[in-house]
Amino acid sequence: MAKDVAAEESTSTEISLFISLKLDPVFRLVPKFITANEHSASQKQGLYLELFRAVRDAVLSLSNRMEAFITLHTYSQIWVYPYSNKKFAYSPDVDELKEVAKKAVESLGKLYGTQYRYGTGPETIYAYAGGSADWVKETAHVKYSYTVELRPSYFC
Repeated sequence: MAKDVAAEESTSTEISLFISLKLDPVFRLVPKFITANEHSASQKQGLYLELFRAVRDAVLSLSNRMEAFITLHTYSQIWVYPYSNKKFAYSPDVDELKEVAKKAVESLGKLYGTQYRYGTGPETIYAYAGGSADWVKETAHVKYSYTVELRPSYFC
């Protein structure tokens, strides 16, 4: 698992936090308060680099006390555990991560009547590189690290 990762963590179509050690020059989603005419690409890159550093530093400084890390997205109803960068790439404790994901999905189903899938990225949707849950698991050594794709609202 590479220590040099990039990830776009979106909580809505309006807000985006770009986490990257090597910033992607193409910013697909820009925070609501920044319009295309307000900042040059280099200024935007600086903003995202500051955001990345703040999140990275917070996670690393708390990692010895963190028991879980969950990043929320709005795409589908999926509970994803590491690793998602390629097929058949699993964390050494995948069985435990899978069991916790299964229990979480079952609990959500009982509470809200939802049907979530669970697994790694390639098992549930597709392989993707640079997910923050993978980075936190690998680099910060947080045992329970998940990406939760929340149920869609107006998209479906």
